Amino acid sequence: MKTLYQQIMSNINTLLSNLSSNDSGLRDKSAIELMDIGNPIAVKPLIEAIKEPNNINHRGTLVYALSNFDCSEHLSFLVNLVLTGNFEVSTGAFQIINDIKLNKKQIATIESSLDKSNELKEHNKEGFHELLKLIGQ
Repeated sequence: MKTLYQQIMSNINTLLSNLSSNDSGLRDKSAIELMDIGNPIAVKPLIEAIKEPNNINHRGTLVYALSNFDCSEHLSFLVNLVLTGNFEVSTGAFQIINDIKLNKKQIATIESSLDKSNELKEHNKEGFHELLKLIGQ
């Protein structure tokens, strides 16, 4: 008989596996459940699911699921989402960044990413300007 810990980990592993599913409904449901569980083991698999090219039009919920975790180690990735994602992805990533208590090194990381940004869509320009405000520029 499995212990409670083993049952929980088995459930988490199933949810993590579902992040690779081609079924966006299953993927999104699993992402929300992982968010609710709050185990930080979910951060990297969520990011990998967001990066998956086949998910390009189905990333909003995956980004939202990241909002329950400390994503400060993934700041450059989040800035990139603000600058390149669709409206939902861009605003979701910005909100995650906005909730981080930024230190000087993180502010420099954002500045560096902003310096490299090229032509942006209108909603990404708005995100760009919001990031500038956030870092005091």
